[in-house]
Amino acid sequence: MKNRRTWAARIAVIACAGILTTACQPSDVYNLPRARSGAKCTSPGSFARDTTNVLQCSPKRRWAVNMPISRAVTLIDAYNRSITPTEIVRLGAPQIVIAGSGAADAVVIVRNADGGPVKDAVVQFTQSGTTSLNWASPTETRTGADGKASVTFTPSTSIGGTRVTATVQGTGLSTIYSIDTRAAEPATFTITGSTLVTMNLRSSVTLKARLTDRFGNPVWNEPVDVLTDSEDFSFQPLTSGTQPDRTDGYGEYSGVLSSSAVAGQFGVAFVAGPDDREVAATWDVDVLPGAAYSVHLTSSSLTAPVNTPLPGPIVVTVSDSDGNPVSGIPVTLDIATDTSSATGSFGATSGVTDALGHVTTTFTCGATAGIAYVGAHAAGINGYGPITCT
Repeated sequence: MKNRRTWAARIAVIACAGILTTACQPSDVYNLPRARSGAKCTSPGSFARDTTNVLQCSPKRRWAVNMPISRAVTLIDAYNRSITPTEIVRLGAPQIVIAGSGAADAVVIVRNADGGPVKDAVVQFTQSGTTSLNWASPTETRTGADGKASVTFTPSTSIGGTRVTATVQGTGLSTIYSIDTRAAEPATFTITGSTLVTMNLRSSVTLKARLTDRFGNPVWNEPVDVLTDSEDFSFQPLTSGTQPDRTDGYGEYSGVLSSSAVAGQFGVAFVAGPDDREVAATWDVDVLPGAAYSVHLTSSSLTAPVNTPLPGPIVVTVSDSDGNPVSGIPVTLDIATDTSSATGSFGATSGVTDALGHVTTTFTCGATAGIAYVGAHAAGINGYGPITCT
């Protein structure tokens, strides 16, 4: 029965198409030429009608009844219903794509009023938005037997949003895909400002850097680790939002670095990206000591025979109030003659403290035994140490 119905529908459509150059309509059956069943005809396969039936010219060149006109009208109605698009539906397309990544497809299906697929419907794909996709296949295509049509695209190298609209030509039917092109994985962490930071004890400075992919697009919402080679710093993120440990919408990450009472040269880094492909923004941080506060003298031995040098040098150390060495401070040395019972001489009586806060010199006991009180003077601060000459 199914095959008979299919054949009947085909016959009805052929009959209609035989006299028309446009789409079949049920009323077109009545436009067939009139003839009488059993009469002669000249073109086998051609169609005509009488008052109640559709006639077809047989191989014997006689008009024969094909089907009732009412049946032909019903079949044409059903056929037209099956090929008329009434709906276009999105089947699949990525909502998020990565800049510069591989090809993807946007797929739609065109259906008729009964929910069945419509073959050979012409679908046009267009796009608009803040960034463009690269079409990798024709943007005008026909649906297959399954009613599906698709277009292939590749993301651009810039980020932004794109609206892909699929429209069935000749109808008001359309559907829209919203596709968001996002940055590729982190490639560069660029510091805002200088990579060399100088700060005082117990002070703060703001560090800021911008994370981008290989195309220069900002990488946002990326986790950032803050690393330092000293435990004497504290860091407070400034990035806004609910996740302050991530880059913001501009790919930026910032925070306040605070020093403690420890001076020195340190490294601080912002690190982001996969473990095997990390990128970093790195600062050299120089925490300056405070003002000179104390002067100390030390030596490996503070005793020597008369007319003999001490076994080791005298080291003068200048420190701030937190015990940090202070460099660049002029130091002078002498012997407090009013309190000393021995004499001696220095290899050098002055110097400037080095990075360790040190000035180093030698001392030789004189000809008189006793105690020589050595004085070191720096920035208005005095330090003394006894040397015994035997």
